[in-house]
Amino acid sequence: MRNYFKQRYIQYIILLFILLVSCDKDKYEGIFYPPETTPIELAIKTATSIGYASSVAMSSISGNSPANASISRSSSGYPCTATIYVDVNSSYNAPFTNDYGELVIAGYFIDQYTAILTVLFTDINVTAGSIVLYNIHTFPVTIDNDIITSVYASQDINFREENDTMLSIDLTTGEIDTELARLQLSAANDIYIAVEQDAWIIETNQDNTPNITADDDYMITGGGQLAKITSNTGGIYQQALLDCKVNSTCNRNPTSGYALLQDTKAGENDIKLGQALMRFHNSCDGKIYIEAATGNYVTYSGKTIDINLQ
Repeated sequence: MRNYFKQRYIQYIILLFILLVSCDKDKYEGIFYPPETTPIELAIKTATSIGYASSVAMSSISGNSPANASISRSSSGYPCTATIYVDVNSSYNAPFTNDYGELVIAGYFIDQYTAILTVLFTDINVTAGSIVLYNIHTFPVTIDNDIITSVYASQDINFREENDTMLSIDLTTGEIDTELARLQLSAANDIYIAVEQDAWIIETNQDNTPNITADDDYMITGGGQLAKITSNTGGIYQQALLDCKVNSTCNRNPTSGYALLQDTKAGENDIKLGQALMRFHNSCDGKIYIEAATGNYVTYSGKTIDINLQ
């Protein structure tokens, strides 16, 4: 991975050097700027919101509801449908949001270990920049030895329509099979492969306390374009996370793993292309380290920038 990035880095350095020494320097002022962290923040907040909802749902269906959750199920046996109401407040907060209100989860539970969920954020604003997460459509969830795995894609996430608030869990047999098949997806082990996929996997570690969500840790791997965010160059961002760990003891930044940001657009008389490989660290300081960068981000390689998760 690093050899590939080193080659790209050298190519961009040569290209940009030629541009700067052979053309009007004033024309290229402002060409370099730090990577925009909003797409990375969006990916982290979306994943942890899904992980949180999955944790509450799987605990509730097994009789270990957190103190701020209540469940109504269609039957005591399986399969069954259930609706879980979560009161997010100052004592029982959700990850990366200071808003208080109700979170509603509807689920089709094959058994106490496997489910298909949909989530509605009624009063809670999960935001990154100007983007608001409204609801999450059907996605599969499974639990094994205290680890909850949730799999989703961009088509499952609604950032656009505030009035799209229906909790739909009325699935055909074929739709159920299709959702469950996604659980067979393996997490990418290369961030450059992950960014080309439209697939995200989050593992939630309940730390042997299923009725307490405050000590849950999250591990996120995936990539793609969750929402259409336009860069200041007019390009479109794609992002990826690899082994990104969100620790329950730090709400300012992930404590390990990598993030990749790509900003791609070719203009008529301008080169607008940037890529940044960033690394999280175990200091809880709201920072992210740029391990390597190319294109418009090249001058920020080796620097640390802020990431805004609060």
